[in-house]
Order: sequence, then C-alpha cells, then structure tokens
Amino acid sequence: MIHVLTNMTLFLTSKQIVTKMEENVKRVDNRVNDYIKDSNENNIHDIRTAIRRLDASFRSLPKNLREKKKVCKYITTSKRLFKINSQIRDYDIICEKLEKYSSEPIYTKLTDSLNRRRKITVASARKIALSVRDLPLPHVSENDIRSKKLEMRFNKVVCRLRERIELDLPVVLTNANKVKELHEMRKDCKKLRYLLELVPPQNNNSIDNKEIHKMITE
Repeated sequence: MIHVLTNMTLFLTSKQIVTKMEENVKRVDNRVNDYIKDSNENNIHDIRTAIRRLDASFRSLPKNLREKKKVCKYITTSKRLFKINSQIRDYDIICEKLEKYSSEPIYTKLTDSLNRRRKITVASARKIALSVRDLPLPHVSENDIRSKKLEMRFNKVVCRLRERIELDLPVVLTNANKVKELHEMRKDCKKLRYLLELVPPQNNNSIDNKEIHKMITE
C-alpha cells in the first residue's frame, strides 16, 4: 500500500498547516498539564502521542520556521520530555513482564530496583514538563509560509520516510532477529502516519482520501 506514495504529490496549504500546528501545540499544552498533575501510565501515553503529532507538524514546516527560536525551543524541550517518558514506559513494560514471569526473590529485587529508577526518572521528567509549561506557546503565521516551499518540504519528508520503511521492511520480514531494524521501522511508520494525518479531509489532488485513510490504518 505504501507504494501508492511513490511519485505522488500531497498538498497542504499554509492555512491548513498553521491550523494543525496550533491544534497540536494546544494538545501538547493540555497533556503537559495533565501529566504534571498525575504522571500515570495513561498520561505518559497521551503526552508521547501528542508530542509525536506536534513533531509531525514541525517537520513539515519550511526551514526558516523550523529554525525560529521560540518554535525550535518548544519542540526541542518537548522531545526531551518524549524521550525521558520512553524510558519510563520501558520500565513499566519490563516490571509488568517480570511480575508475571516469577515471584522468586531475584526477580522481586530486580522489579524493586526498576521501580526505584522509575521514581527518579519521573521526578526528572516532571521538571522537564514544568519547563515546557513555562515556555511561550510557539506560533507560526500563514504569511510566513510559501505554499510551494511547504509542499516541497512535506513531500520530501514523506518520501524520505517511505524510502526508509521500504528499505527495512524486507529485512524484518525475512529475519526476526533484526530487532534494531524493526524498531527503526516502527518509529518511521509512526512518523509517516502522523504526517499523513496532516492531509486535510477535503483534498482536491490525485490521491483519494480513502487511500490516505487506508495508508494511515495500515
């Protein structure tokens, strides 16, 4: 299905990307506030997906806007929060598996050790979340975006991800031990999914909206 994107041009207008950017910034802001109140598993998941969507919007922007100080600072700090919450999520997954695996003392000690690390990591993550909340929300203007540059940038990023996925897919399908390649492909698929979500429902180009939805689902 991903081959449909080959030599296919997807269109975004300045107004559409600005609207999506504002929506995604607001979503991160709301999720950060929820996370600060309670850094539970659900809020960890929600803040990570919100940052992924914001990053997709950011990646689509022309270079001059990606380098804009306020925008860059907010995105960089948000991605730090994303990264540290990935560690917390990993602790949760490992502890859950260990608890089901065995109740022997050696595993109990390991679980206790991981929980202590999680507690320390959550404290660090909350400090980063507070710093994100204190930053001014980034804003981009339609007047700062040339439609042609936006179109070129968006399709360039989509094409790059598509090529990486197509490169890794045969490797992971033929060798289950290629864990690194599988992990990278999963990340690229998520990035591509959130990029395709930026394409508006009413999109008068050569690719059907049902095709976009099908690609996102796959």
